[in-house]
Amino acid sequence: TRHRLTRGRSMSDLASLTTQALEEVAASGELAALDAARVRWLGKKGLLTEQLKSLGTSPLRVPAVGVGCMNFGTMCDQAATDAIVAAAFECGVDFFDVADIYGGQPGRSEQMLGKALGPRRRDAVIATKFGAKVGGGGGAAPGGGSRDYI
Repeated sequence: TRHRLTRGRSMSDLASLTTQALEEVAASGELAALDAARVRWLGKKGLLTEQLKSLGTSPLRVPAVGVGCMNFGTMCDQAATDAIVAAAFECGVDFFDVADIYGGQPGRSEQMLGKALGPRRRDAVIATKFGAKVGGGGGAAPGGGSRDYI
């Protein structure tokens, strides 16, 4: 099926098809199911865990690809977040990237990830960012790098 869809098409045609498919999925409310399916597909191909990298100077080794949690709390509700995290673990991915400003409300994405991890928290590596201004545009939140803020 893949070859019939892609044979003879330019990259821009394929990008348009992908964009159209994503728009249809998003309109149907199945975006989270697509995210979970994509994680499973990449995992089955070995594309998520084939290359482990050292995390800074620590002894931690993490996959070169982790799960970005920016949509947790905005595009994904708790059930969708649970499904995406479960799909990641099924594929051997235990590295999650989150920030305190993700999720529409400060800390929401981090809280949703915590709930989705549940007792598997001890098996996960979480990289969380902090101190940025909510709403984009760059810059630091007042006191964003301080001990009290953290």
